[in-house]
Amino acid sequence: LKSGLRKNVTPYINAFSAIPVPLITPYALNLLPTFKAASIFLIWLAAFWVILGTTIGAVMSIDKRYLENAATLEMPNMEKLFKVILPAASPAILVGCSVALILSFMMLAVAEMFGAKAGMAFFVQYYSDFAKFDVVMLGFLFTSTVLVSIMYLFDKIKHRILHWTINN
Repeated sequence: LKSGLRKNVTPYINAFSAIPVPLITPYALNLLPTFKAASIFLIWLAAFWVILGTTIGAVMSIDKRYLENAATLEMPNMEKLFKVILPAASPAILVGCSVALILSFMMLAVAEMFGAKAGMAFFVQYYSDFAKFDVVMLGFLFTSTVLVSIMYLFDKIKHRILHWTINN
């Protein structure tokens, strides 16, 4: 059942995840009822494929011995999920979450540049149209500072979650 499901679903995941999310931006802006809904959808979509892909890869790369030991101990499936699979896959899943967070910020900027009336990417686009590059650079620096701060906070959370790994 598991391998049949994987065999049937994987081509769809590969096909849909290969579509660059910025290409979907004009469609989302025109088909969804509000700019906010389109932005949320695009940001979610950018993060979803990365997290899904890294989660699948992380689970598929778990050493079989862990699962065999869990079967020998006759662990129930839920216990196996929370005590074997998630701890073994969580380092790779959280790396995917880091990448997804950065991609989400990129998609936020793309969405703001397409149709927002506020936001840092709108600010940068607006002042670049007037060739006020000193103000544009200030927008870049502010946006970079916010992103670095959020990534630092996420890294602290990640290290706390993965306290048992060798790098902590």
